[in-house]
Amino acid sequence: MTKKPDELHLPADQDEPLFFKAEVPPKTSDDRHFLALNSQFDRPGLNRHGGNGDGMPFFVSGISGVEEGSENAMRVLVTSGNAMYESDVERRLTSLQAAVELMEAVKDDQNAAATIADQKGMVLGSLAGTLMARREGNPEQNRRDAIDYYRRALQHFIDHDDGPNVTKTKYNMADAYAAGVWSDDRSDGRLALSYLREAITETAPSAGGLLGLYARLNFASFAGRFAEVGEGATLVEEAIVYLNEVVAATADMKDRRLQSAALNTLAALYEKRQYGDRRSNLERAIKCLEASLELRPKEEVPDDWSLTNSNLLSIKRAYAREFSDVGLEHADDEYLVHREQRISDLEKQGRPLLVADEQLGLARNLVFGSRRDNARFERGRELITSAYATFGERGAVSEMVDAVHLLHWADLRLEDLSAAAFHGWQALALSADLEEGGVERVREISRSLKGLDARVAMLFLSAGETAAALDALEFGRARFLRSALRLRTSNTDVQARAAQARAKLIAIEREVTRSDNPPSELLEAFVKAREELTALGQIGGPTAPEIGDNLFLRTWRVAERLMQTYRALIIPVFDNGRHAIAVLALEGKDLRASVVFGDDDLQPALERWNAADWGDPVARKTTIDALMTDVWNTFGVFAVQGLMRREVPFGSRVAIVPQGEFGQLPLTLARHQESGSVLGDMFEFSVAPSIAALDSSVSDPEIPTLAAIINPTEDLPFSPVEAINCRAVFGSHETASTYLFGVDCSKNTVLNALQSRSHWLFSAHGSFDPVDVRRSGLQLAGGEFLSLDDLFTLVHLAQPRLVMLSSCDTGHHLVGSASDEFIGLPLGFLQLGAGGVLATRWPVSDVATALFVSAFTTSHILNRNRPAFALQDGQHWVREATVERLRPIVARLIADNIPPATRSALQEFDRTLATQPSSLKIFSHPYYWGGFVLYGA
Repeated sequence: MTKKPDELHLPADQDEPLFFKAEVPPKTSDDRHFLALNSQFDRPGLNRHGGNGDGMPFFVSGISGVEEGSENAMRVLVTSGNAMYESDVERRLTSLQAAVELMEAVKDDQNAAATIADQKGMVLGSLAGTLMARREGNPEQNRRDAIDYYRRALQHFIDHDDGPNVTKTKYNMADAYAAGVWSDDRSDGRLALSYLREAITETAPSAGGLLGLYARLNFASFAGRFAEVGEGATLVEEAIVYLNEVVAATADMKDRRLQSAALNTLAALYEKRQYGDRRSNLERAIKCLEASLELRPKEEVPDDWSLTNSNLLSIKRAYAREFSDVGLEHADDEYLVHREQRISDLEKQGRPLLVADEQLGLARNLVFGSRRDNARFERGRELITSAYATFGERGAVSEMVDAVHLLHWADLRLEDLSAAAFHGWQALALSADLEEGGVERVREISRSLKGLDARVAMLFLSAGETAAALDALEFGRARFLRSALRLRTSNTDVQARAAQARAKLIAIEREVTRSDNPPSELLEAFVKAREELTALGQIGGPTAPEIGDNLFLRTWRVAERLMQTYRALIIPVFDNGRHAIAVLALEGKDLRASVVFGDDDLQPALERWNAADWGDPVARKTTIDALMTDVWNTFGVFAVQGLMRREVPFGSRVAIVPQGEFGQLPLTLARHQESGSVLGDMFEFSVAPSIAALDSSVSDPEIPTLAAIINPTEDLPFSPVEAINCRAVFGSHETASTYLFGVDCSKNTVLNALQSRSHWLFSAHGSFDPVDVRRSGLQLAGGEFLSLDDLFTLVHLAQPRLVMLSSCDTGHHLVGSASDEFIGLPLGFLQLGAGGVLATRWPVSDVATALFVSAFTTSHILNRNRPAFALQDGQHWVREATVERLRPIVARLIADNIPPATRSALQEFDRTLATQPSSLKIFSHPYYWGGFVLYGA
């Protein structure tokens, strides 16, 4: 990936201001903005430009001598002027907000109207800009608040036909939205591009109109980011046009930074360009970078020159590799020599963090480069080890994870498998419960480590180290969700607050060391961040774990404890077409493992699953039939062999803890092709997202109680049937149950109902958010939504024994986007403390769901069976139910006090039954019963 030099982001005093700044008006004899100090109202020494000194303030707070009737106008002018010149960010925010409040309070004063019209847009824009520069608080919330203020400023300028400030505000809004370019849905990035495109349309690319030049440069930079994630081919073409305009417009400028920035960005886009001839594009990129180096020689800007030269040498290597072997070795060596020299220069300058960054960059080239020899890999390990030590001194956890993960790859290149396994485990251990840098950084780390837990586990299993393999897998599970939920309440967690403060300190240190003359406010921010971390008593970060006999036994000890509850644990692991199925069970008093290795490819089954058309009745049944065979061949046969080897009797209680993409598949539906036997009939299965989830299960209450949330959106006609059946099982008295129907299912009512009940039933629409699982949840009445975030932060809930999600597709989960483990509503509820979660893997028939819930709750509550056993009972009842057995049940339900829509739906179902043979098992196909799965215990 080609880096962009720092010169793309010019110092604020050299460009058109990103944020609104008040200009000092000329002082004249009749200018009432600058009146004599009033000893009663004025406070000399405050609110001056720079925030110190004893000179005359630009604006004073007194109103002596103001023309009668214009007091409010003067207050607005003085308050807003002082606020915009306040140098301290927090005081500036408070002052600007007070200015806005004052304008709102006096907006009906006609004498103040002109002043408000002149000042309000500037104040709103300044508020937004200050929030963007703010280092306190939640960065994402600051950005969102800034966007809201920019919107208000934009509307103000539009209403007052202020074209120049309309354009400038659009530019600023693009800057605020730009952080979203890297988000999963990238909607913020697209908004940034849209606002920049408008600013470009409204400005000409000329040396006298810097805003137009910067808008084009930023558009090109964002387009390049989209190209890096596989999008934006047409954006790149558009950006190339804009950059050529900038190059032409800046040709005669004395300050060459803008032209150099345009050439550097142009080179990066030519390298990423999908249209045109690849060879020609790389040649153009090389010419652009060579021209940039000529514009700004090394003597003038050594750091920028060095980075640009790195990019040039990198593209030359790519050109030689793709189009000619001639000169490839020379280009490669030249590039590496340059990087080594840059590291040496930075070391001499005393810039340790930048040295560590460069060391990791060079190490990646050595480890993943086209020329592979042990000398290069060994040098890579040296560089990584040095960088890791630098990051460790600062407690920079996420950077430590990056470094040790790269070290794992260097070990693999050197075929040092024991070191590769340990360093991979170490990366996973450091990333567990990662909190620094916010949700986006945690997500980035989770993505970078995707698949690492399976690879490390396979290394350990191949070496006979089953305990270490379990530990690696456990560290890899639910990483993103754990951290995201913890970050949500980090204000009350000293360790989490320290992680955020440490990340901020490291980010500021990088800014300081990049500049030869860092501004005073940056140095002050560094000192303040250091003091904040010191106050929390968390200056040091985590240390590397020491190798010892008990290092990898953390998860093994938990598995031993679980043998009091389960007869066996099944741990399937898949890694690049290889698989291992580990079965853990007691042999006497000792825990033993049987491991079976195979080379069956899981990918076809996953592709079939992901491509399934659940809206087509025929297609969905065909998909399930095929998957049942595939899952037997890749999992079921090996699981049964392992259980038999460990002498686990049929019917025993067994937990499956799937890893990665394997967790998407209906494992318990594995069916032997010849006998037709289904794995779920052979053993009493629970599925868990982690071994820890099994260990933290909640015991059965003496008197089960129920909170039933029934059909909040009033479009699920069979939902009331579930309530009828639950009343027969739990009872209808308010001390035993709470039943909420339709419009009564508001968020507050639901939260109150959940607090005192051991079992929760949601017969409602569920939704899964693949970008942020915390926003997954259930639809309530009146358009309200109950998210996992709500359950985690708004109430203190007793841990429910069981959450029953009879909603559509509530067991849906995601692997590809976020991390190694499957995530979704079930995992979310388990993370929130539920003992178990009953959910569906696919959209199940409404009537089959209602009948299953009835059979399940009867077995679990009335017969006091464990949820896993009750799951088997419910599935067996549904698939064995004949028409003859179903019709009397339907008739009783129709005669009950049910809503008209439910009665109509049941009558229609009864008419369908009447046309079928009495012995027909209408729900015998696994589609109707196989989608139900129990997560947890």
